[in-house]
Amino acid sequence: METISPESRSPRRRRLLAFISIAISVLVVFAVAEIAARIILPPQTPDVLRNHSIQYDASAFAGYMLKPENRMINVDADVLWRKAAVDGDSDQSIFINANGYRGPTFSVRKPSGRFRIIVVGGSAVFDANAKDQIDSIRNTWPNKAETILHERGTQNIEVINAGIPGHSSANSLARFYTQLWMYEPDFVLIYHGWNDFKFWRQLEISPEKPLMVRHALFDPTANPFTNYQNWADKLLSNSRAYSAIRLRYYTRKENTGFEGRIPEPEMLSSDFSEFGPDQFRLNMELIVSASEAIGAMPVLITQATLAANSNTESDKIRIGYRYQQLNHAGIIKAYNRSYQILREIAARHDLPLIDAAAKMNGESEWFDDHVHLTTSGSSVLAKIIADEMANLVPARLPSEKTMQ
Repeated sequence: METISPESRSPRRRRLLAFISIAISVLVVFAVAEIAARIILPPQTPDVLRNHSIQYDASAFAGYMLKPENRMINVDADVLWRKAAVDGDSDQSIFINANGYRGPTFSVRKPSGRFRIIVVGGSAVFDANAKDQIDSIRNTWPNKAETILHERGTQNIEVINAGIPGHSSANSLARFYTQLWMYEPDFVLIYHGWNDFKFWRQLEISPEKPLMVRHALFDPTANPFTNYQNWADKLLSNSRAYSAIRLRYYTRKENTGFEGRIPEPEMLSSDFSEFGPDQFRLNMELIVSASEAIGAMPVLITQATLAANSNTESDKIRIGYRYQQLNHAGIIKAYNRSYQILREIAARHDLPLIDAAAKMNGESEWFDDHVHLTTSGSSVLAKIIADEMANLVPARLPSEKTMQ
């Protein structure tokens, strides 16, 4: 029988004791980190983040749409970073109704005698900074415009906010001919610009790379912030320390901003090809034609922006040049080009055009960034729209609408 001498046993025992000591030390460190994380940090698992985020469903035609939820969503990042109570008041409470729109739930089949206005656009129509309350869910500028019209005696008017963050005019066109036309709108208000510009340079379209290949397929499960990556990720996320590290890792890895992934730094330009503006023109023409085809009157609106020649340096810090890969002159040039296109379309079709840009551009207190409005800016735009619509609505009664 082989015996182990004390000399040979000692090194093995020392190695075993060293391993046990290291293991215990690591466990103690993790235990301390976990206790500290549970004291300092709120839960930051994908389940929690999903519950405090706007959710989307895939759409074969429009890319994606808001997930019907019929609930108030607190999307305030301060809640996740424990700067505000989870159950407390939030500056970004958003109500998504049972139809998958922001604002009060409405009947998809238009009631008799109802005068219906639909506003299409991206997050500037969604009015991302507007705050909803459960007892009065009418705080985006389209809903505020409805309230103003009601106060002026037109109670039968209903305004549907069909804005979806990130949607361009191409997305709105797809939604219109696959869904919105069935809501029988009397007016279609069209408010686009910023989201279309990404296809002018950052994702520049061309005959070789048309819009079809520039639109990425939407996968609801692809977002690592709101979806576990595998079973191990889900299991480990029970640890408060792990979920905090996980969140910071994906924040750095994905390089995300308010409008999604921020493009890698490149030389900003003031130039773009004409394929982008031509696509924008075509999309707007098609939305106009589709609206007229169902007997609705299209109303073009110039998109208001913070970007202006009069901007201060503090204003420019708030403008997301990297999203478009355009410099200050390029952003202004793109907006002016879009305004020119809208005016030409309005003149050719003899359509009303609401020039919100002429009344709001460059006014710092009305914008949170390049295009998203502050609370005061939202109220200003709502009044501009309501004033113009008050002149248009009386000449177009629901009983006069016929399908063409």
